[in-house]
Amino acid sequence: MTIVTAAATLMLGLAAALCLFRIYRGPSALDRILAIDVLLIVLIAGIALESVSNHHETNLSLIMILTIISYIGGVSITRLLSRDSDDQASEPEAAP
Repeated sequence: MTIVTAAATLMLGLAAALCLFRIYRGPSALDRILAIDVLLIVLIAGIALESVSNHHETNLSLIMILTIISYIGGVSITRLLSRDSDDQASEPEAAP
């Protein structure tokens, strides 16, 4: 079981490092927002991995709260970006 835990920890660490790189280097705000959302999911998976490897369920409430925050954040950002794109599409272009 320790080999599996070590491999999973290594993969989660690599995923977190790639997300941090995308947050730093992302060409657009949408890329950065998506990377933050994925980083939060990696954090949730890391907490779940720690709980499973130590055989306790005390972090279950933390996992649930982070999941709700991730969902609400993703939905609100999507609504904000879709509202901005609707506003830009409805504006008439100025005549030259």
